[in-house]
Amino acid sequence: MSRFNSYVLSATKILEGYHGDEPFAHALKRYFAANPKFGSRDRKAIGHLCYCFFRLGKAATQLPVEERMLVGLFCCSPAPGGLLAHLHPEWDAQALLPLAEKMKLAGGIEKEEVFPFADRVSSTLHLDAFIGSFFAQPDLFIRVRPGSMAHVQ
Repeated sequence: MSRFNSYVLSATKILEGYHGDEPFAHALKRYFAANPKFGSRDRKAIGHLCYCFFRLGKAATQLPVEERMLVGLFCCSPAPGGLLAHLHPEWDAQALLPLAEKMKLAGGIEKEEVFPFADRVSSTLHLDAFIGSFFAQPDLFIRVRPGSMAHVQ
């Protein structure tokens, strides 16, 4: 078994053990603290798989956890390579496609499944761009306390 398959198994175990009673980041941290065998790259890859699963929202709920995770990974991959190349090479070759085409290729996922509250948002919101933002990791912002900028830089 490759380390990439091990990532999928570990992420599946984490997701199946998570019941939403605390923020997912805390559950993930606790899992890795209880399993110190994972290095930082392993933790990053496993965490990324888990978050790709959550980015699908309510889409593809009929699929097993492992498959939903891979569908989420495919939809979140902006370019070929990385985990997707090892876990699902035929999808990796299609990683540059627009999100709408990826969703069709991954089993006909509808944007209404990803975000079921489209009828409740303002008409001025560009819904496709909003849903597309679910599949991109947000930028990291750091708030620096006054007087600490030189130390942080």
